[in-house]
Amino acid sequence: ITKMAVERNEARRDEYFVEIGQYLPEQLVFVDESAVDRRTPARRFGWERRGKRARMHALSLDGILYSQIVEGSFNGESFLGFVTNLLDRMEPYPGRNSVLVMDNCAIHKVDGIRELVEERYVIWF
Repeated sequence: ITKMAVERNEARRDEYFVEIGQYLPEQLVFVDESAVDRRTPARRFGWERRGKRARMHALSLDGILYSQIVEGSFNGESFLGFVTNLLDRMEPYPGRNSVLVMDNCAIHKVDGIRELVEERYVIWF
């Protein structure tokens, strides 16, 4: 976890900060997957073996907006279900919790996600 990101790109990072700076902090909802392991302090990599429990969290300025635990890891289908439930807790843009921020993980790009988010008038970032 302490290693530098291989895909680090300072120009893209700067562009990200400019773009996300258009939104108010109370509009932002950050989504990512995590796992817990007793060996966490000694881990050297930021991934988990399959077969364990995975947690997906949506964090807003107020704390955890929505969270879900699955056996194994999230896939496209379980992530679509997560987003469906999360959107029930979000507001249309420009309301509070109206900008969904995710990384480039493959399951975040599964067919139907973008359309689902946009039909609720939430901004996909």
